[in-house]
Amino acid sequence: MLSVIRSGTEGMGTLIDDLLSFSRVLRNSMTISEIELDKLVSDARNEIQAAHQERELEVKITNLLPSMGDQTLIRQVLVNPFSNAVKFTKNQKPGIIEMTSYSESGKVVYCFKDNGVGFDMAYIMTSSSASSNGCTALKSMRERA
Repeated sequence: MLSVIRSGTEGMGTLIDDLLSFSRVLRNSMTISEIELDKLVSDARNEIQAAHQERELEVKITNLLPSMGDQTLIRQVLVNPFSNAVKFTKNQKPGIIEMTSYSESGKVVYCFKDNGVGFDMAYIMTSSSASSNGCTALKSMRERA
């Protein structure tokens, strides 16, 4: 029972820290520029791997097309799916995380994939009702651009 409470408390602490960090980022004005995602993704990947050195992780990054956006917000958006992938691949050896991109109808699409537990697509929240930091950051960037 105590371990469940401790785990819940740690999760809540992380969520609060993430929300405070996100709040600080949103208070600053956005600087839209071309972003070379290779370096930004590499930094996010290194940060996540350093925080989970005990894990056997295989991270594959291929074909990242440049994009326009605010470097600070995009970095936050990238850390979230990497963190989720690490969390949901915890029972896999190795945990495999892949990121790629492609162009479609004049827009760049970025994809994350992992070999984690997965989920039933019937229970996915729509982007209008999603409340994760990544979805919030994307929505905020769209509205502020």
